[in-house]
Amino acid sequence: MVEGAETLLGESCYHWHSKVCRKLPNSGQVEWHQDYGSWYHDGCLSPQLISCAIAIEPCTPENGCLQMLKGSHLLGRMDVIKMGNTVGADPQRLQIAMEKMEIVNCVMEPGDAVFFHSNVLHGSPPNHSDRSRAMMFCTYNAISNQPFILEGQEHHRYRPLQKLPNSAIIEGNYHSAMEDKAEVYKPNPEIDRPFMNIPPFAEK
Repeated sequence: MVEGAETLLGESCYHWHSKVCRKLPNSGQVEWHQDYGSWYHDGCLSPQLISCAIAIEPCTPENGCLQMLKGSHLLGRMDVIKMGNTVGADPQRLQIAMEKMEIVNCVMEPGDAVFFHSNVLHGSPPNHSDRSRAMMFCTYNAISNQPFILEGQEHHRYRPLQKLPNSAIIEGNYHSAMEDKAEVYKPNPEIDRPFMNIPPFAEK
């Protein structure tokens, strides 16, 4: 995965962040946005970041699969606009882009992966099914693109990567998926109640 990110970026990279996103049955949409719209304000001078989205559960249009606007990485950074309780790309520019560009549904099976540039417009529709949709997102930043903002961005500074073979996960040949100083949040019952009784994924 790291080598794929470096090939696509055209230079050496480091781990920016990772997260698991789970869309519950009958939950809402994620607005169209660019990740660089946020990372620009974290101090990254250029959009030299790339994400790899890995399907943990089947992803279909019915259960809210990831969607991308083909070729939108060439549009440059759009302004981030607050829309109710969320934010998204400038609606006027987004509408024009959607009239000109193809929406790609990332239909995926567990283990499938897709790389996408930080300026790609993407989002996901509501989950109209009775099953969840989970994905893991791993983002890498070019070493040359470390945030110039120092205060509050220590966790986004360059740390050397240790590349492991693909077999490391299957063989259990790794120490942890988390950094030693990873920030872990205590669950808040008022916010996290829907997630607290989710059963573990079945082992294959």
